[in-house]
Amino acid sequence: MKQIVSECAFMSKVKGITNIVGYEDHVVIPHEGTIGWDVIIRMELLTPLLQYVKLHEMTPTDTAKLGADICRALEVCRKMNIIHRDVKPENIMISDIGKFKLGDFGISRTLEATQTGLSKKGTVSYMAPEVAKGEPYGPTVDIYSLGIVMYRFLNHNRLPFMPEPPAMITFRDRENANQRRMIGEELPMPKDADRELGRIVRKACAYAPGDRY
Repeated sequence: MKQIVSECAFMSKVKGITNIVGYEDHVVIPHEGTIGWDVIIRMELLTPLLQYVKLHEMTPTDTAKLGADICRALEVCRKMNIIHRDVKPENIMISDIGKFKLGDFGISRTLEATQTGLSKKGTVSYMAPEVAKGEPYGPTVDIYSLGIVMYRFLNHNRLPFMPEPPAMITFRDRENANQRRMIGEELPMPKDADRELGRIVRKACAYAPGDRY
């Protein structure tokens, strides 16, 4: 409950920022006679990205806009000394006028905390190698995860090293793809990206943090 309330406190600080999900208010209701709480959060009404893409094909232009919009959100995080740590499609929303917004700061941490090491929280398929390996890390892990999100939408909705559509993706495929990323194998060019956009995405997903934006 305290972690959720802490997220609400962060969201209230960035209220009005265009590319971060808009927070209005929240209430904590203790369960009577037992352990637990209900935390009710009121936020702006948006469409989840994965719901949106079921009805709208993500073009390279759309993907480039997604990248730019979420970079604006990460710029705010950087100024507030926050690492999001879980940038993935499930945590991205889109407004009625086409603005992509970043939400779910439930596992974000301040930069100072990373110096003593953090647990491997996040989603493995979008996780930077240094996080997965339990090494110290900084804010470029969010750039890496955003790069993987963009790669997916520029690659027939497939993450790096996954089999080509229409092949079904197995658990072993996922494990193999993640392993190849973690050992630093160079990512192939995403199928639908032109040379420049592909270069940008692969730089964002560079294995070495110092090689990223």
